[in-house]
Amino acid sequence: MITILLRLHGLACLLTLLSLPLGASAMASQQDCDSESIISELGRSDPQGVMQILREAGNVKNSQAVLWRIERDGRPASHLFGTVHVPHPTVSQISDDTLDALRASRVVALEGGRVPREELPYVIAQANKLTTADDTPLQKFLSDDELKQVEKSISRAGYSPSLARRIRPWVAAMFLTGGDCADLRRRAPTQSLDEALVEEATRASIKVVGLETILEQYQSIASIDSKAQGMWLRSNLATHHRRNDIIATIAELYRFRRIDAVWKLTRALAHDVEISDQELAAVRDGLVTKRNERLFRRSLPLVEAGGAFVAVGAMHLLADDGLVERFRRHGFTVTPVE
Repeated sequence: MITILLRLHGLACLLTLLSLPLGASAMASQQDCDSESIISELGRSDPQGVMQILREAGNVKNSQAVLWRIERDGRPASHLFGTVHVPHPTVSQISDDTLDALRASRVVALEGGRVPREELPYVIAQANKLTTADDTPLQKFLSDDELKQVEKSISRAGYSPSLARRIRPWVAAMFLTGGDCADLRRRAPTQSLDEALVEEATRASIKVVGLETILEQYQSIASIDSKAQGMWLRSNLATHHRRNDIIATIAELYRFRRIDAVWKLTRALAHDVEISDQELAAVRDGLVTKRNERLFRRSLPLVEAGGAFVAVGAMHLLADDGLVERFRRHGFTVTPVE
């Protein structure tokens, strides 16, 4: 399982129902990689419903900006930046304001950190317990056709299809996150925004740290209720053929500060899968809400010292339980910049 665990490090990026690619299609063509936002498509079938979703997303507290200045007691200002974890050319460039904030920082903190070599055996042993099961969990949730689709994705990623008998639903969902453009990206790579931030910090000789360990990230998603995991997987299967379009949609929602809409829009696209509000909330809690406290607690000492640049997924900034409000409740002045 060691190779699988290393490839599943993309878990930290799965803050929406789609994330960084795992697998690659050797048959990908430029036509395969063409993509378009699904917002217009859904708008034609239910214009009022889509407008309501976008309106609600725009009204979510602290959704209007992705770059925030954090200040208190005359210390050097820190910055909080909401990223988007998809490799799409429209969101891979760092803006001038964000670049200035990063270059003025003494430390850059991202969600994920590297595992020290001496800790790797422990991480692998613990992660095995979270990724595998003996009771063939996928068969409990999936039809034969859906299971075959998972097996195909596992095979395309370079593993035996029989792996589907042992993995938990959240792991199967990871194998479905690859877009048809993965092979072309290797020849003409598109950076994610997170990768661009690390590259810029390295170029400026700024220290880069992680706020969570890989094992902590695995534990968060594995803690999602099993039924919610299964329905989430089925939603991924229902929209798998549109994954490039969903990536483009996530990028569009990020650019127009409507990132919270991705949850309801994805459910609307997977209309044949009746994932309940409770199940969708359970997935969101595991991926975002329950991690906010840890991300805040780990970044707080860096911000208190001043000159920190904290970059986490944009959804971690939103609403009353997001990082913007958590820093405000801790006595900081948090001001939108961009």
